Parts: sequence; C-alpha cells; structure tokens
Amino acid sequence: MKLRRLLFEAGNAALRPLGLYLGRLEGDFQTSVPLNAMYELIRTSLADVWGRWYDQMSADDRIGHAPLITKGDFTRRIIDFLEEYRAFTGKNIRSGGLMLNNTISLFAAAIYFDAPTIIDSGTYTGNSAWALSRACPEAAIHSFDITHVALRHRAPGVSYHLGDWSGILRNPVSGPAFGFFDDHVDQVRRIEESVVRNVRYLVFDD
Repeated sequence: MKLRRLLFEAGNAALRPLGLYLGRLEGDFQTSVPLNAMYELIRTSLADVWGRWYDQMSADDRIGHAPLITKGDFTRRIIDFLEEYRAFTGKNIRSGGLMLNNTISLFAAAIYFDAPTIIDSGTYTGNSAWALSRACPEAAIHSFDITHVALRHRAPGVSYHLGDWSGILRNPVSGPAFGFFDDHVDQVRRIEESVVRNVRYLVFDD
C-alpha cells in the first residue's frame, strides 16, 4: 500500500470519532455545489468581493470606462451566473482550462465592460466562449484556437475560428473591444496586436 494511501486511511481513522471524513475532490466544483450553509456563504462572499471590485474599478480614472450596469445588477448577475455554472455540462472540472474562480472572474469583467465585440483567444473546451456569451449575449463573439480537438461545447451565437486570431482578424474592430487571452502566447505580443485592432480591455490567463 502506498504511503499516500496509508496517510489517507490514518487520517480518516483519526477523524472518524468526530464524525468527519476525508474525501477525494475529483475536480473543480465537480457536478454541483451542495445547497447548504456553505453554498450560501459562497453566494454572500461573491456579492461582497465583486461589489468591492466594482467600487474600485469605478473609482479608478485610469480605467477610462464608466459602466452602464449598476452595482446591484452587477453582483446579482454574478450570483445568477453561479447557478448557471452549476448546471453547465461543458465546464472544465479538471486542470488545463478555466476553473470556477477564473470563469466567474472572466464573466464579471465581460459584463462590467460590456463591449460590442469580444475576442476569445484559446477556445479549448469552449468554457470561456460560453461564459462570455452568457455575459454579453448581444456582443459579436469570436473564439480562436489552432485546434478544436478538445472543443466540447459550442455556444449559440459565437463564431469559432481555426487559427491564430492575429492571422484571421487583421483589421480594427468596432469597439472598444474586449479580449480574453488564454493561449500561452507572449502577452506583450498580444497587447501589441490588440492595440492595432482596437481591442482595449484585455484579460489574460496563463
């Protein structure tokens, strides 16, 4: 028996008198979050954290963006999105793509800037494109990747492209546009490409 297994069993033996048990977390968020006190704490925490983020972003003149959405509607939409995410069958439940925290962060940034055009560089399983489509259903969303082998979910209204975004979208877009880059490419290069294409609000992952 491996050492890790022995430690796991020893830990459970010690916790058993207390009515506790060590389980294995197979993946982020797994299939759902239990509807209990912990879940309510998650909801409350999300409203608090993103409410403060909204205040800080709105007060920072360097951002150069006045959100059209109110703080109350902003936090409400994030809480509602948590419910959607629980039911979404295409979410990433293992490492290698956006997980719960980053998906919510992307959704929040997208609804805050509410850009008419959105670039998603790094389609992968389709999780990010889906989140962006839920955030801005009226936006023109373009998702790019060099392969669609891992693509499991195609969100309605999203245009999917095979290839690097800079080689496909060469001209400035109507904007200012929003760009999400999760493609393991030099970020300075992506910023330079975005500037000439009028993609102003950028979010990076990896």
